[in-house]
Amino acid sequence: MNFNNLTAAFDVYTIIWILISNAILYFCFFKFFFLKERRLFKNRKRPIMIFKSQDQSMELETKLLRDSKFFNVPEDPTDNPRNTDRIKNHGLIIVGYSKGMDGFQNILSAAKSKQIPIIIYAAPKAIDEKDLEEICKYSYNSMCNTPLRLVNDVFTILSTFPHGKK
Repeated sequence: MNFNNLTAAFDVYTIIWILISNAILYFCFFKFFFLKERRLFKNRKRPIMIFKSQDQSMELETKLLRDSKFFNVPEDPTDNPRNTDRIKNHGLIIVGYSKGMDGFQNILSAAKSKQIPIIIYAAPKAIDEKDLEEICKYSYNSMCNTPLRLVNDVFTILSTFPHGKK
């Protein structure tokens, strides 16, 4: 019996086994990676709707989001709550909140019914108790008060929120 041939055959099978298992491992990793990246780029293309109020014009914040070239902000901020009827394929709603804001409950209700994340952009401690309770009842909310935090929240939400999955 020739042990050299047996050892050589064993080495060939071992090498083939290692190559096949590595190929399967790399395929699974890249499939996972590319699916997440595809979601990121698909979500980043979704439009963002911005609502303003009397104390929050949202001009600087809108300009900052547009200048980053990461996000799709097709329209200027609006203060008309009836524009919630136009929310179709939006990935995110940003509200420049101020106390006594007209239509805030309508905007929040539209976000809830369409299951779209909402960011409340307000000065520290500026949110009414009643509105804060309603905001906290909705799982997909974030509250921030600085422009840089807004950009961070927008990127994070659009990167991770799985739109269209029920």
